[in-house]
Formats: sequence, structure tokens, C-alpha cells
Amino acid sequence: MKEISWSASDLTQIKSRGLTLEEIMAQIEFFRRGFPFVRLLRPCTAGDGIHLLGKSETLKLGEIYPKTSLSGRAMKFVPASGAATRMFKALLSAYSQSEVREDNPDAKACAFFLQNLEKFAYWEDLKKAVARDGKNLERLLSEKKHKDILEHTLSIKGLNFSDIPKGLIPFHTYPEGPRTAFEEHLVEGAAYTKGKNGRVRIHLPSRRSMNRLSRSILRVSRVVTKARSSAMNWVFQLKSSLRTPWPWTPITGLSGTVTESSSFGPEDMALC
Repeated sequence: MKEISWSASDLTQIKSRGLTLEEIMAQIEFFRRGFPFVRLLRPCTAGDGIHLLGKSETLKLGEIYPKTSLSGRAMKFVPASGAATRMFKALLSAYSQSEVREDNPDAKACAFFLQNLEKFAYWEDLKKAVARDGKNLERLLSEKKHKDILEHTLSIKGLNFSDIPKGLIPFHTYPEGPRTAFEEHLVEGAAYTKGKNGRVRIHLPSRRSMNRLSRSILRVSRVVTKARSSAMNWVFQLKSSLRTPWPWTPITGLSGTVTESSSFGPEDMALC
């Protein structure tokens, strides 16, 4: 492969995204080689790829899991989350056009979004983002200043939803405030992986996740601690392909530890 010449601005951008040059080169190599197709044989069915648990097995495993969880062997796996570009494809398309015909599918999707904007979990966050710009969201809606609303929803001027992981977008609404998909994973993990010592074991998809998600982790920790009247002691295992040590800045107000794992296989998921 032809050697790539990186400019100073390239290296700055790579570092600002929490990546290393080695990781970028590995990604480029994936695209150079291509991604092979998987040859499918047949669908999985009961007895052929799918094992159905009988009543006795279900009861037995139901007895084993609580003991395993208390012993500290259970871990919650949180999958990676890519940018929400496809999620907001129609809105991005409408935002990029100077004029969108009403019969355009993107225009219809945009109209539906605006009509139901108050129902989304990030409504209050969007109001605050608009207010920081000296504007009022309800007024923008009534005056049909849709470009302004889309700009504050999608761009760095506001919530920047077009460029952040889907897992960090507020998704569900609760009395104490909205939760992102990532935060829901933490709440679930606290429900069924907490050991006797109060530890909640979470496996994150990359070593870059911790600092990016620190505010979510702290917020969920407070919510769960209040609901369960017991402190959480979080243990985060980070998936890493690098051999170099990775520093983590402890989160103020959070009790926990961080470890790194170069692989995540069946042995990491063993429960009994």
C-alpha cells in the first residue's frame, strides 16, 4: 500500500477523536482488502442451531444465575454504538436543501419529526440548546423556522446528534429525567450483575468509551443508588487492541475500577 503522508491537521483531528495513527491505518487496511461476504447455509431452527430449554432446565438455570451474579462472575456486555447519521438521514437531507418539496419523502419525515418534537426524550435538552443561542424553541416551531430547529438538533451549534454515537442520544423519559440507550444498559447491569460486594461489572466496546461516557455513568450511578438505597461499585472492563497502557481519569463521585482486556470471548461471559 502506498505510504500515506499525514499533515499536522490530520494528526490533530485523529487525536481529537480519541484515536491513534495505528487504529486509523488498521481501518484503512480493512477498506483496502475489502470485507468478505459470509456464505449462509440455512436458517437456524429449533433443534438445528437453536436449543430450546425445557421447564426443568429453565428452573435449574434460574437457581444458578442469582448465586453466580452474587459471586461476581456475571458481566453486562455493552455493544458499540456508531454515529447516528442514518437515524437522522431524512433530517440531514432536508436541512441541507434550500427548499424541499412537500411531496419529498424527506420533507414528510421532517414534518412528522417537527409535529412530534415535544414527545422526544431530548425535548428539554433541545430547548436549552436553543435558549443558549438566545432563542425560544416553542416560538421557532410556531413561526415555522424549521432550519433553525434542525440546525440546533443536528449540528455542533446545538445537540450535534448527527455526529455523536446513537447510544448517547436521550431515548427514554423518566420522572427523574431522560436516559440514553447506554444509560439503560448500565441500569440493567446494576439490576442483574451486582455482586455481594456491590460491584457491577460492565464490559465496554472500546478503551475510548470511559471518558466520553463518564457523565452518563455518574448520573446513572446516582439514580440506581437512590432507587436501591445502596452504593454501586462499578467495574469497567475495556476492549482494547493496543498493548500500550491507557490512563483513565477517575470520575469524581464514582466508586469503581477500570481494567483492559485484549479479547472478549466465551470465557468472559461464563456464568456457571
